[in-house]
Amino acid sequence: MKKSFFFSLFLFCGLALSAQENIFVLKDSYISPKKQFIDSLAVADMSVAKPFVPVATVKTSTYKGSNTAYQVKLLKFSGDYPGAFNVLEVFQAGKRLCSVADADGWAELPSNIPSDNNYFFSVHLSAYATALFFFSQPVDNNPPFLTIVVIKTGKAHLVYHRPCVLQSISKNSYSVKVEFDDRYSANIALSASVEKVEMPQPETAAPEQSAQEPQPKKKSKRKKSKKQADSVQSDTLSVDAPAAIVAPAPQPAVEPVVPVRSLIWSEDGLLKIKKL
Repeated sequence: MKKSFFFSLFLFCGLALSAQENIFVLKDSYISPKKQFIDSLAVADMSVAKPFVPVATVKTSTYKGSNTAYQVKLLKFSGDYPGAFNVLEVFQAGKRLCSVADADGWAELPSNIPSDNNYFFSVHLSAYATALFFFSQPVDNNPPFLTIVVIKTGKAHLVYHRPCVLQSISKNSYSVKVEFDDRYSANIALSASVEKVEMPQPETAAPEQSAQEPQPKKKSKRKKSKKQADSVQSDTLSVDAPAAIVAPAPQPAVEPVVPVRSLIWSEDGLLKIKKL
């Protein structure tokens, strides 16, 4: 019985460990992001988006290091682009460490998210590393994105950009726990488009023969029958056939979306993720 219990415990721990993964890797204090956690960002037409409009500059820091102070500059694209800001840049002592741009933009934080500013919340992963969490502007029926930038020892990198429907969040000085879905729990179907149907127009009556048209010659031996006359008229007049009425194409059935719930948390100076 005891052997079976320890085997079950070992199996459970093995499954738990295999289900979690580091979002990024630290190599000699360098931050190495993983491609599977960074989706493509929406690209803007820079001939229209520039010059950028400053939105805010927010100070952040790490606890320890040669220089712990950082500045996060937020800028807005010129033109009609969504979001409170479209560019986020991290600076230290006037040197730009990281720049991330998204045409879909990021939104201001909801009031229930713990933060000392309106644009992102930060958490210290260790004494030398800080993570910044941004939430994008939702577009159409798509969920917003969670964007994470990590600052460590004079470097800053984008490490996460994936869909996120926030469920819960908790943080303190050295830890964070974010629970979220990757999609909305159900599809919100767009209003079905009605296909325009062209109805057939009434046929145009054939023009009457002018009174001045020449009469049949008298030397014709016999008159044409009414049936023959109608046959000649139909050969000489072109009448379009009625247009066929095309029924609207059937709308495809909308399958329910099954969201994947995930948890991100900090541990040993890293951010880890697992599916729940």
